[in-house]
Amino acid sequence: METSTSIEVPSTISSMDAKNDIVVLGCEDGTVRRYRLPEKRVRKAIMGLGASVSWLRFSSLKGQENHVWFACGMSIFCFDLSDPNTLDSISSHIMRLSDAAARISVEPEGEDDEINEIAMKKDMMAFTTDSGRVGFIDLATQTVTFMRQVHRNIAMPISFVSSRLSEICSGGYDNTLLHFDAQTGSLLSHYDLNPATSSEGSETSSLSLSPPFALSIAISSTDIIACSTASGHIWVGY
Repeated sequence: METSTSIEVPSTISSMDAKNDIVVLGCEDGTVRRYRLPEKRVRKAIMGLGASVSWLRFSSLKGQENHVWFACGMSIFCFDLSDPNTLDSISSHIMRLSDAAARISVEPEGEDDEINEIAMKKDMMAFTTDSGRVGFIDLATQTVTFMRQVHRNIAMPISFVSSRLSEICSGGYDNTLLHFDAQTGSLLSHYDLNPATSSEGSETSSLSLSPPFALSIAISSTDIIACSTASGHIWVGY
């Protein structure tokens, strides 16, 4: 792979998404920056968010092709990042909280609670938090509900099940995968990622110094799920 463009950003990049030639970066300094490749200049920026941008995705809603949803602290924002008119002043390239197309505030469970990851499917959104909770948002009404079961530690990756309208799967630092019906909040199934042991009591997998924290989840169109873990393994299920 050849590098054709290298963009320097004055802060650590904590999340990103891309669509066609547009790249949007969420940063730890509480900014979001939009680029049109192969240009290196910022086309549009959101400033003054006050916390690191933990997760960012282009909108899946019809008519919001240039909108971006992202999580910051315990809030979820939506901004229209369409290209400004070239005749506009530089101020039209800078956006603030007051320019948000939508803002959804989630009640924290504790002082240090934060939203970690979000997933979108049509007019639905799911998210995970540091407190281990898994939430669901109907974007049409912006109603927030929580699943009845929680992870016993930090909840991280989350994904919608491709072929099923409102089913989601989340992973956490409690070494488990949880499968929910997001509309009812009911737990449908769960899987323990801890390695199996043989009859002699020794682990059947290779020795790892890290526990099997769930770090990322991907679900195919045929509902095959893959989960990467901090122990260096990939778990695949059906």
